[in-house]
Amino acid sequence: SSAFDGCTSLEEIVIPNSVTYIGSSAFSGCTSLEEIVIPDSVTSIGYRVFSGCSDLTSIILSNGITQINQGTFENCSALTTITLPISLTTIDSNVFENCLSLTSITLPNSVTNIGYNAFSGCTGATIKIKAMNVPSINANTFGENDQRVQKILVPNSNVNDYKAAWPNYEDIIEGIESFYYTTIKVQGTEQTYTAAIDENEKVITLTVYTGGDTEIVLKNTFVNVSNDSVYEDYAIEFKVPTSTASNAGGFYSSSITKFTVEGEVNFVGSFRNLFRRCQYVTSFDFGQANTTGVTDMSYMFYMGGRAEPIV
Repeated sequence: SSAFDGCTSLEEIVIPNSVTYIGSSAFSGCTSLEEIVIPDSVTSIGYRVFSGCSDLTSIILSNGITQINQGTFENCSALTTITLPISLTTIDSNVFENCLSLTSITLPNSVTNIGYNAFSGCTGATIKIKAMNVPSINANTFGENDQRVQKILVPNSNVNDYKAAWPNYEDIIEGIESFYYTTIKVQGTEQTYTAAIDENEKVITLTVYTGGDTEIVLKNTFVNVSNDSVYEDYAIEFKVPTSTASNAGGFYSSSITKFTVEGEVNFVGSFRNLFRRCQYVTSFDFGQANTTGVTDMSYMFYMGGRAEPIV
């Protein structure tokens, strides 16, 4: 606990994938820390781990975490981007309290409990909740009076359930047409992807696992495999999943031979180790890909035993 508490000059830290637990207040008050990625080896974090990290803008939580403990990100006034794991069930009290710059956050379907003052003071935030079953909340979970969040978006079919369960927030609860994970196929090819579809914001977020595929093509036109609906006018985001075993990018040491982007695709998140040790690759074509949302490109093309990356 409190390992780096108050290290105000600490700007960057890499957490090795041997770490399974981050103690309470480990980075509390690290006012110069801007970004951090928690590896998938971490399955538990303590209380107020990043409390008061006033320069922290972006964080990705590991996929094994089921609970965010009390005050983990309270008073992180610059925090704008956070990726929550699909394993998450509990957001404890004061977790995001006074995150003044937070404008949007998505709570996965797995969330069942949100604690006291969890989002109080996030006055510009839209909270997107995927859960079909209404999570339990506590007093002032989303703030009160002038400390309330701006909007709460829930599945359209469950709006009345949410309003009945959360009468204090009835006036800011709205439904969204569709907000779910599904499998989509690039139109004109057999390539399929796992994707998050946000019809309210017209965004498709792709999470690509290669499996046995060797040629990856990203285009702007997709078909929903489950109902044959076509998505043509959506913004495309491409996120790279993290391998639980190696904490490496999505194509780490795979048999991929080609990677092609056709059309405008926004790359977001960490691309560290993305194509590391992909020894069979013959072609990279990123086309019109926008990489301004990429937080880390280190070792993106690193080939293992080589002294330098290949590009």
